[in-house]
Amino acid sequence: MLSFYSQLRNCIAAVSKDSTKFFEGNNKAAGTRARKHLQELKSLAQVCSTFRSVRVYTLVLLFFLVGILTPSQYDDDFLF
Repeated sequence: MLSFYSQLRNCIAAVSKDSTKFFEGNNKAAGTRARKHLQELKSLAQVCSTFRSVRVYTLVLLFFLVGILTPSQYDDDFLF
């Protein structure tokens, strides 16, 4: 199984390759493949965003439980 970053890198390379074929060579099938890869890229970005959110909110919950952070100190700006 490829790592997440390898999948992301391969997807970006595939979009670049197929987009070039579509725009420079007027290859319609390459345009379809490029759109497919862009959808996959969107999916990978969503996974990354979800993972980051879960990780950050887990850390904030841990801080609450340990007593390092109180609800009055919590602010969305603190997370980002």
